[in-house]
Amino acid sequence: MKQIVGISLLLVGLGIWSCNVEGSASQDRGGPPAFSWVRTADGWERAGEWRIEEPTLPRLHPVVVAAGQGLFSVLALVAFAWRSAE
Repeated sequence: MKQIVGISLLLVGLGIWSCNVEGSASQDRGGPPAFSWVRTADGWERAGEWRIEEPTLPRLHPVVVAAGQGLFSVLALVAFAWRSAE
């Protein structure tokens, strides 16, 4: 039991640490120059005229979704445990 708790705490710690580490993907590379022409599905357009919307924040935190999935899985295992006992 101690090993399970220890491994779980280690994995949670690694997950939290990996969220705080900044890598090359987190660096802003910027967009194309404002007056450059770019080929799109609609033809040639100036990249500076694009209307880029700010991304919206999710309404539910991913941890809440993961906790719900875990709870549902455990409840399903408990609900159908009587079948495996036979």
